[in-house]
Amino acid sequence: MLKITNWNIERARPGSARSQRIAQKFVENPADLWILTETHRDICPDNSFSSAFSGPHESPAEDGEHMCGIWAPYLPTHFTELLPAGYRPMCRRTV
Repeated sequence: MLKITNWNIERARPGSARSQRIAQKFVENPADLWILTETHRDICPDNSFSSAFSGPHESPAEDGEHMCGIWAPYLPTHFTELLPAGYRPMCRRTV
């Protein structure tokens, strides 16, 4: 069975106590595919996974912040090259 996990980590900062708690949750709840929203490229569920990111966060953002990040063991190395020209994947919070 394939386990897919989606989690809004609410702009946790790398190296913070909160990001360390998130990292522990990654270990406690392994998944085959992680989709993180309001994320940072340096918060990674598994160092052996490949990643792809949306554009930068829409609000004023620190370098490395993204609206969405996808991590999986088998993403193509050049994932963004597979997208149509001009396509900019974005995740948006819905209420």
